Amino acid sequence: MSTFHDVQSREWPCPDCGDTREFVQPPCADGHTDDGGECPEFVCADCGTALFAGPTPVAVTVAVRRAA
Repeated sequence: MSTFHDVQSREWPCPDCGDTREFVQPPCADGHTDDGGECPEFVCADCGTALFAGPTPVAVTVAVRRAA
């Protein structure tokens, strides 16, 4: 089990859990915080659902299309 230092957390509705849960911000591996900014990625502490936070946090479902 790893321990995150300086982990940010917020409470938002979790689409998978069905109610408000704590979302934590793990260390950013994409460089969002290199210039002092905040990483937009948060993860539900209970189920692991990922959210990308902006003005309003959004859970994204990606549609995949295949060429015929």
